[in-house]
Amino acid sequence: MALNLLQANINHSARAQDLLFQSMAEWKIHVAVVAEPYRVPSGDEWVGDADGLVALTSRSVAGSPAFADVVRGRGYVAALVGDILVVGVYFSPNRSLADFERFLSEVGVLIGGSRSARVLVAGDLNA
Repeated sequence: MALNLLQANINHSARAQDLLFQSMAEWKIHVAVVAEPYRVPSGDEWVGDADGLVALTSRSVAGSPAFADVVRGRGYVAALVGDILVVGVYFSPNRSLADFERFLSEVGVLIGGSRSARVLVAGDLNA
């Protein structure tokens, strides 16, 4: 199955989050990585990180892939989508370089321990 994915930073904007849903429908996007979401609703179509900084969402229509084996951390969330590990990340530009290196190490351990041979990392690292 081909996976159509969209990544966006919506800067905690309700209108931008609404536009994201509209874009997903129009462009037939299966999964979106959302940095700085307005909110992360409860339900099967959303999974967020531990701090509300990044989330994964899927369209709630027949045929959209389900999230499995979800892992949440500070600034990252990962889930298997079919046979692909999708990792959504967000790292604030206000944090230190040492924090960034620790963050990358955590995400690296997550990816290295994945049972999936296919990994997609998307998000906003403010590099």
